[in-house]
Amino acid sequence: MTKKEFMDLAKKEYGIDIQKVSFGDVMFLIEQEKAGLDAKIQAQTEMQIEYKQEDNMVMYEICNAKIECYLINIESLNEIQSAIYKKVL
Repeated sequence: MTKKEFMDLAKKEYGIDIQKVSFGDVMFLIEQEKAGLDAKIQAQTEMQIEYKQEDNMVMYEICNAKIECYLINIESLNEIQSAIYKKVL
């Protein structure tokens, strides 16, 4: 499928008008998202410490699971960035 065919299909089937976005804008948004995830990891880590001190292992494990999810999201964003870099540079 060519780029033109893909754009036409997206417009026709999904109502999506594909436009070019600047490289810097995309990288900035990805970095912002990663920074937000880092902040969530920090908050969960602090909560995890409190739960450990309270001997609440259920909530401790829930925090741990959330941290793992955030780390997976960051890894996915890094992979997206890498793919974009390879396409652009």
